[in-house]
Amino acid sequence: MANVRTHSLVWTSVLFVLAPALASAAHYELDSAHSEIGFGVRHVGISTVRGNFQSYSGKIEFDPTKPAATQVDIEINADSIDTRNAKRDEHVKSGDFLDTKQFPKITFKSKSVKSTGKASYEVAGDLTLHGVTKPVTLKVTEFAGPGVNPLDKKNHIGGTATATIVRQDFGLAWNGGGVKGLAGEAAVGNDVKLQIDLDAVATDAPADKTEKK
Repeated sequence: MANVRTHSLVWTSVLFVLAPALASAAHYELDSAHSEIGFGVRHVGISTVRGNFQSYSGKIEFDPTKPAATQVDIEINADSIDTRNAKRDEHVKSGDFLDTKQFPKITFKSKSVKSTGKASYEVAGDLTLHGVTKPVTLKVTEFAGPGVNPLDKKNHIGGTATATIVRQDFGLAWNGGGVKGLAGEAAVGNDVKLQIDLDAVATDAPADKTEKK
């Protein structure tokens, strides 16, 4: 996560300094090569186990002059979960947790967007996980763009979105058979911290080709 977060901070500087803002709405799609959808969960009160999803797609409609009209639509392949431990991954995919055979997709669809600062937003929407839909608000920080990526000469937006959900709210109630860890914490923590480090590229807006004098 540290490398991805550093990458996000670099993008914040690059996009704002090197490229002008667009003046109208544009459609963006997540660039999976420079994005990450991850999470962290406490393990028996000792450490935080982190993981991410390897397969996902996302569409964003964004107009810098009308940020409240922003629309976000993300779809994740639940079976693509990766916690860097094959045995643990299989358990998380099983009926004890995600039950990916019955619920293969995790989705987030925005309903409203509110500016909370110069480079921050709150994106409220519906998260569907394990067949259960609940309202979740993503806090977006370090928002960058719209602007031209100097490497591919295309318009991009980026930032980091975070939220904390309670897994039991989505029917993920397995608790290790009553096993308790340090300070009485459950084998698997109740809170799941989500983090999306995103880089999205415009699919319908030409990059700025104005010559610099």
